[in-house]
Amino acid sequence: QEEIKNHIFKSSKKNGDGIEISANISSVKDENNKVLYYEGTVEDITHKKTSEKLKIAKESAEMANRLKSEFLANISHELRTPMHGVLGFAKLGRDKINSAGRDKLKRFFDEIVSSGGSLMDLLNDLLDLSKLESGRSDYKFREDLLSTAISAVIDELQVLTLDKNLDLKFKRPDTEQVFVFDIHKIMQVIRNLLTNAIKFSNRNNPIEITIQNCVDGDEVLLSIKDYGIGIPEDELDSVFDKFIQSSKTNTGAGGTGLGLAISKQIVEDHKGKIWVEQNETKGVTFFMKIPKNLPASHATKEQN
Repeated sequence: QEEIKNHIFKSSKKNGDGIEISANISSVKDENNKVLYYEGTVEDITHKKTSEKLKIAKESAEMANRLKSEFLANISHELRTPMHGVLGFAKLGRDKINSAGRDKLKRFFDEIVSSGGSLMDLLNDLLDLSKLESGRSDYKFREDLLSTAISAVIDELQVLTLDKNLDLKFKRPDTEQVFVFDIHKIMQVIRNLLTNAIKFSNRNNPIEITIQNCVDGDEVLLSIKDYGIGIPEDELDSVFDKFIQSSKTNTGAGGTGLGLAISKQIVEDHKGKIWVEQNETKGVTFFMKIPKNLPASHATKEQN
């Protein structure tokens, strides 16, 4: 070898302390292209490497603190808003119990129930994430059709699609096979993805849900395509991180950014994969790919 550039190797001092050294060496030749000798420099870069590691650690800590601050701000908003609803309408009902009509009191109770439901959803998300990350979440794997889970979620969210007059299209494969999965957990994933598609779609836009059998026949692919506001290219991977929201969807109106993180964990627990891609025109498409047959050890261990 006639030249070595920025070759890093480890050595140690006489006292045993480890050091990192960068070597730059080149050959010196005569007129016949014969190597006469080598010359170069050797630099102790231990301090530089340490500084780089400290810088990376500092940046990671700053990022963690920023995410924690954003999470606390978001969670405070998410808790405060429905709690105001619960307390506000409960106080109204208490103060007007002898003067308000039954219809008005019923409206107060309806608002309390709605706000309480929002609080419960938030707490369930936090609990779900905690259980999933610690491996304490219970899975009940059994044979079923993916279309069964999708149809159930579509029925649940029908009011939201009708409210925005969205054209929801569900395309099944010509032949759909049963496979082993936890239908309630996968419904949670579909619910998160479809709710996002509805939330960030404009009125009268289409949403396309498709099930495909993969070429090798061992996996099933679900896609949910919307024509909404989309996600920037450099944020497509990070939207699955905890407490992260896209810059296009993080409008300051709240939201913990837990839904997609929970969805990713559920899909990975099914030995599958979830990702998102930009559409050629508008919006994004979320994909979920799951094996039709879980590894025997996994299915046996978890199946109930």
